Amino acid sequence: MLADIVRSQEIVTNFDDIRKAAPPDPHENTKAIALAVIDAYENAGAQLRLIQELYRRGWSDSGFAQAMSGFLPLQGAGEQQAAFALRANFLQSPKLSRFLNECEPKLCVISTKADIGGQVQYSNGTGFLVGPDLVLTARHVVKNHMANGAQITPSPGPLYAFFDHLDGEPIINVDDITPQLRARARPVEFAADWLVSACDDIPGEAFDQPTPAQIAELQAKLDYALVRLAEPIGAYSRRIYGGARRGWFDLVQFPGRTPRKDDRIIIPQHPSGQPQRIDFGRFNRLDASLTRLQYDAETAGGTSGAPCFNQDYELVGVHNAAYRPHNIAVFNQAVHFGKIMSQLAPKYPPSANEAASPLWSVSPDPHKPRVIVGRTTLLTWIREAMTELPARRSQRIHAVEAARRGGKTFSIEILKAALRGASDRIVEFGTGAEKIPTSAADFASAVLTQIGIPPESIPAMPSRPSSQQSEGQSEDKLNVWLSEGLPGWFSRALSKAREFEGNLSAEAKVRIDNPVPGVPPNPRDVETANADPPITEMRSRWQRIWIVIDNAAPENIDSLREIITGLVGPRLDETAVPNELRRIRWLFLGEKKPGFLGTISWERLDPVNFMADSEAVKECVRNFAATYKSTPPQDEMLGLAAIFVEGEVGREPLKSSYDDPLTRLEALQIAIGSLQPKFTRLFGTPRT
Repeated sequence: MLADIVRSQEIVTNFDDIRKAAPPDPHENTKAIALAVIDAYENAGAQLRLIQELYRRGWSDSGFAQAMSGFLPLQGAGEQQAAFALRANFLQSPKLSRFLNECEPKLCVISTKADIGGQVQYSNGTGFLVGPDLVLTARHVVKNHMANGAQITPSPGPLYAFFDHLDGEPIINVDDITPQLRARARPVEFAADWLVSACDDIPGEAFDQPTPAQIAELQAKLDYALVRLAEPIGAYSRRIYGGARRGWFDLVQFPGRTPRKDDRIIIPQHPSGQPQRIDFGRFNRLDASLTRLQYDAETAGGTSGAPCFNQDYELVGVHNAAYRPHNIAVFNQAVHFGKIMSQLAPKYPPSANEAASPLWSVSPDPHKPRVIVGRTTLLTWIREAMTELPARRSQRIHAVEAARRGGKTFSIEILKAALRGASDRIVEFGTGAEKIPTSAADFASAVLTQIGIPPESIPAMPSRPSSQQSEGQSEDKLNVWLSEGLPGWFSRALSKAREFEGNLSAEAKVRIDNPVPGVPPNPRDVETANADPPITEMRSRWQRIWIVIDNAAPENIDSLREIITGLVGPRLDETAVPNELRRIRWLFLGEKKPGFLGTISWERLDPVNFMADSEAVKECVRNFAATYKSTPPQDEMLGLAAIFVEGEVGREPLKSSYDDPLTRLEALQIAIGSLQPKFTRLFGTPRT
């Protein structure tokens, strides 16, 4: 994960040199690399950027996320909004961390500019995806482009939604989309006919004791706008290399309940055009019109249009204003989602979120793709291996056979790319400084060390039976050691490291001891804090471990045959293998698959088969097209793409490499990567 972050952020330019200079001992190696990276980020003044990205990618590891929380700022200089409100203690809740991670790609900054009779007016707000190309926001954010309930045509100025605004300067008062702005966020223009539905707002609404007429006005003017974007960005893969799609909130799934007194209010937002922020507060009351929720969560100008969720992660409101009777700020306020939905439902087209797209590149840099050609078997195995407790041995073990420069080691890059964002751990042997151990004890200890278990915390391994006994007794005891003793010890060591107990009562007590001023503790927290015995839950630091052995030639792994066989599970019945061992995935890379493993998944790679017009090239292009939409492209389009690839490899400097079977695969990767802009125009809406 660290290597991927460092390469994608381009702060550390000598990362490969740092890895080579690190000591060979696995524990010291990891420590030295991490310290060198931290020093480089400190020298560049970019420590916070590293910390935020580490948390963003490691949220699913509860222990890691909690440890990172101490380094995250409560408040940035000059900002009106807490970056992470630790008073909510949310970092100790895996469910909340997961929810916030899922929210992140769906939020956007709404930025508009309107020239009304020579007077330029800007407006900023927050919006959130509720369909592939639909965003819900507050009406007053886009009102400069509306008149008499309709959009103004021709438009008096541009309207943009900026996604992935996670760090950097605020996005506010946008006159032009500069390269610097594109580097900070993903801009999407509104569609030509962008207004789907809207309901009037009340300028400066703040009724201390509303009259019947004002109550009627509040009920009639719900201050929302459903707008259409020029691109269905919610259906696109979030990253250019493929994988999980951005997605959207399906409004039909939320019941539109009214929060209870002191329920949590969670607001992901872009206050004042700042990078995405989160704040937590308490629900206080429903106003006299029964349409406004009032709470104490922090907001600022630019938060309008942000979604408001309760502690059950249900959408309960859309933030629209501060409640300021007599111009004194008392609460912040949202329009009740249930009231919005009762009006919006007839114009809201339900649509299901689509499945993730296949990987087509391993590089996180859209400008330097490293494409995947002819690896459908491996990608299929990785996808099937994501099952928590597989039913078949072949779902746990895969081997790649290939001669020199046939793509074996590239398999590791594919695996790492496929696991981005997962809490899984990867253990490597035979790559770089990670040599293949030569004994069972060293192999077992190295696996546990690479996944982050301190050597002193590893229990003593059961002794291997002595060979001094009679042949029959020695063989029997060795079989028991391999089938029960060694796997059982390793399984217990993994379970002890993976699982830990979260104390919900202690966490509730922290929230009570650090209250929001003027707001009483939540009754649920009081009940949980006082529970006897305390309420706890088991949490997990990872889901799976992937052990990769490169150069898995017989002379390199024969000495490990016994321990590998024991850890894989010698029984054919998968249910007889300890669960912790069933969480381990094995990837062997070599010129021959290990014969002692029995029935496993495997593939044979031969660069001679990779031609410009081959099915492997078309599959790569097909996977690229899938990052935009799930409908496969027509055969004619794929044929045209193959012609483009043939043209690239038919010219120097690629022709010489393509004609040599040993370098053909690399030539195809370069050719397809260089054609990405052309394929973008061919298969999808331009992404810049």
